[in-house]
Amino acid sequence: MTNVLILNFHSSANVGDQALMETAVQQLQQELPDANITVAVNDVNSVIPDCKTVPSLYALCTQLDPARGIRWRLLPLAIYLATCMPFALILRLTTLNLGVSLRQRELLHAYYSADIILSCAGGFLYSSGKIGLPLRISLYTFWLAFASGKPLYILPQSIGPLWRPRDRWITAATLQHVSIIQVRDQQSAALIQELVPSHPHIQFLTDLALAYVPLQPAAPLALALPKPWIGVTVIDWGGQNKRFQTQQQFETAVANSLNRIAKETGGSVIFLPQVTGPTANQDDRIVAQRVAAQLAVPMHVFTDPLSPSKLHQIYSQLDCLLGTRMHSVIFAVLSNVPFVGIAYLPKLFGFAAQLEIADWVVAIEDVTEAALYERIGVTLEQIGTKRATLAAALPAKQAIAQSACATIVQHWKTSNG
Repeated sequence: MTNVLILNFHSSANVGDQALMETAVQQLQQELPDANITVAVNDVNSVIPDCKTVPSLYALCTQLDPARGIRWRLLPLAIYLATCMPFALILRLTTLNLGVSLRQRELLHAYYSADIILSCAGGFLYSSGKIGLPLRISLYTFWLAFASGKPLYILPQSIGPLWRPRDRWITAATLQHVSIIQVRDQQSAALIQELVPSHPHIQFLTDLALAYVPLQPAAPLALALPKPWIGVTVIDWGGQNKRFQTQQQFETAVANSLNRIAKETGGSVIFLPQVTGPTANQDDRIVAQRVAAQLAVPMHVFTDPLSPSKLHQIYSQLDCLLGTRMHSVIFAVLSNVPFVGIAYLPKLFGFAAQLEIADWVVAIEDVTEAALYERIGVTLEQIGTKRATLAAALPAKQAIAQSACATIVQHWKTSNG
């Protein structure tokens, strides 16, 4: 049996995170049929098929308040940061599992018993907040792998922006010890080349979700709404990033553009719950309901959490998507559904650039009613052409995404004889 530990999974309330994890698990099971997979989760309510979960270091140091958000527990933070590394070394050298809590011992045992450790695919290595604690905690989880004497691999990741010099330094110092660094966009690849130019195993892939296969088939969506169907995903970026001060203007621009385009085309607007938590400022449904309240056209707002399989099916039935969540865009692309993307981080531009359609994306800071109205209108007018563009570009990128875990497992097997 091969014990695999996957780090830094945030929450299954984020369908993009869940799809990435399900894809990674499918690939690992194909490459390692005897794999026993454990996932360290930030949101302890997360459920991942075929996997055991343990609380992550982030979960140990924070309190998840659905209404107020994620709060740092300063005393536990200091205690766990001070003790996890020495306890991991003691466990490695003596098999004695020490810990100030059962949850800490459970996490350290997962490191100790792992044969191979992977950091999950996604986009969590970037500067944020006043101190940058999320970045530092993520990097600390890597050092726990090193202290445990285990090889660490990073699945396709967006890295950056790193706008503090100290963030760049600590990231570079950590990544140089990683066995393979897989990145999913050109910006991240360029940044990694700057940070660790001599690293022998930097791999430029693509987003792992391009290899997503639903775990079970989902029934087609039946809604009595006129076509065309315009899918929408929105985000409370102002609630998650205090540097973004124009959340209300963003929501108004989305609403006004949708009102205009739906009235002109006779179509409908469908709000999709790509992320439903675990906190209020991460719950897209709250923003969707605010935007929907400003509409005077046929529409539907999904309020129940939906599985990746179900959302995948719904995206396939859309005529186009106005997508702020990157993995909502990727789900649309998987069915050759054209989109207008709104990028709150560079990762969406990076993904679109790989398909040579970066002009389909606008930065959230540049969103206006006129810009969205024009882009959605052009997308609906050119549906056939845009579908053909996606159909031509997708297979090659899917093949790359399908190779991610195979490459890592092959390197691990070779390195371990």
